[in-house]
Amino acid sequence: MIRLSQRRSGLLWHTGALALCGLLLGCAVSIEPRLARSAGSSPDLSQLHLLAADPAHPQRSELYLALQKKLEDRGIIVSPEAPVIAELALSITDASVGLYASEAGSPDTNAASMADPRKQRWYDGCKAIRVEASLAVFDRGDGALRKISEADSTICEDAAIPIDELAAILRDDLLSN
Repeated sequence: MIRLSQRRSGLLWHTGALALCGLLLGCAVSIEPRLARSAGSSPDLSQLHLLAADPAHPQRSELYLALQKKLEDRGIIVSPEAPVIAELALSITDASVGLYASEAGSPDTNAASMADPRKQRWYDGCKAIRVEASLAVFDRGDGALRKISEADSTICEDAAIPIDELAAILRDDLLSN
């Protein structure tokens, strides 16, 4: 009787340990959506012209609709006559590829890292992708860039893109001063 009880305890411990490993492996890739970069100051917003997304890019169209709704939920009127114009971009790349920035046309070999390459790990349960959403806001009168916000997330390539979370982060940063 004692041996059977000890075997059951050992079996339960191993089963629990395997279940815990499975939980850890399942989310090893995931980085929750977050504000990656923000520059400039938000213009006084009551209206915004959000440039329409190209229907050939369904994920960008989804982000456009989610951001439009989130702005309208906060009382911002989305109108083509608004004094402020916003352009939305969405990038989906392999997370093992780094992203770097330098001035356009510059032969700079020491470009600033915007996102370090992510190495595939033996315990990753999937291939990781990086999702980045950017919102650039321009003054209609002088064309000056007033604000840029970037949100990103790292997820498994077969996972749903966190569209609503990215839109909320962009909206919240745009409305903050």
